[in-house]
Amino acid sequence: MNYQVILPAIWKDGLVNNDWITLENNFPDEAANAKAWQIESGLTVIGCEDRAFVATYEGIETMCLHYHCTDPVGEGEFDRVLKRIEQGSSTVNDARFIRHYVTGIRQGAIVGAHRP
Repeated sequence: MNYQVILPAIWKDGLVNNDWITLENNFPDEAANAKAWQIESGLTVIGCEDRAFVATYEGIETMCLHYHCTDPVGEGEFDRVLKRIEQGSSTVNDARFIRHYVTGIRQGAIVGAHRP
C-alpha cells in the first residue's frame, strides 16, 4: 500500500536519501524526530514532492513536503491484525499498529489511506 504523508521539509535528505549527516550535525533534535517517525510509522519513504509549503506539524507551523511512502508489511498485515483482534488473540504490537494508523488519520498525516 502506498501513502502520501506530510512531514517537515528539513527531514528530506535523511528520509529520502538516507543522508543524515547534515541534519544530525546542524539540527540533532530534528534528526532524532525524523528517525523516531520512521521507526514508529513503519513506513518506508520512497520519494517526495519538490514544492514545500507551510503546514502545521505536531502543533508547529513549519515548511513541509508531501512524502511518498510504502508500507513494508503490506496490506495483508492490516487484515491479519484485524483477524487477531476479532479472535481475541491480539498482541501489544497489534495494538501499536492500529494506534499508529488511527493517529495518522486523525492528524491528517496519512492522506488517502484506505484499507478494508
